[in-house]
Amino acid sequence: MIQREERQRLYERDGCVFDAEIELTYTELIPSEFSWTAAKKGWFSACYTKLGDEPLIRLTSDKPYSSGYVIVEMERLKGHRLGTYLMNEIVTWAKRWPEASILPISLLEGQAYEGNKERRNRFYEQFGIEFDYVDHDKAAGKSKSMYAAQLVNINSWTANIRELDLHGYMTFLLSERQKHGREISGLQTQLESNRRYKERVLAAPFRWAFEQRFPNFIETLVKLVLLGLVAYSVFSAFR
Repeated sequence: MIQREERQRLYERDGCVFDAEIELTYTELIPSEFSWTAAKKGWFSACYTKLGDEPLIRLTSDKPYSSGYVIVEMERLKGHRLGTYLMNEIVTWAKRWPEASILPISLLEGQAYEGNKERRNRFYEQFGIEFDYVDHDKAAGKSKSMYAAQLVNINSWTANIRELDLHGYMTFLLSERQKHGREISGLQTQLESNRRYKERVLAAPFRWAFEQRFPNFIETLVKLVLLGLVAYSVFSAFR
């Protein structure tokens, strides 16, 4: 579940924004039977501030003086473009102030292991952020100067993620619950029918076995009796 919270402060003289923050909280929804497990949460945040005539945006923290970084904390959710979706929301928000300078993002060597380094770098670069790396391995570096207008929105996350508002999601769950309720009711009816059939079999197993071996015996016997009675009546009429 994604929760979005925005805050902003305005100048009294002209109503312009001089300070703003956004925080996207993602929470793992846990079924009630696993309530003993603590729900895991994570955050993506950014901020805007206007110092004098220079508007600034920090994409990786809600504090302009804290460089910060972004990461999906839950290991099993990594690689599903959740981070891409959240960062794209941050970028969309930041582009409200196209003239704002993007504060540098620092990539530290210890932030990514060898197998994840390229993915980390590509994560930022796909949004139009370019880096000056300190070496050929691109293990560390700092983003180049840029404006919010130069940020790039992407939609690759749509391959893995579908947005549902809370009302739509709850409606979907209720619909699924009703469908499953009808299926359960049908299975219960079938189960009760099978139970009664089993009781009849156990009450008269030999009769059941005979009916299984000669399924049309009674019907055939009745037909033969009726045919015999007709024949007898015809024979008696001509005596």
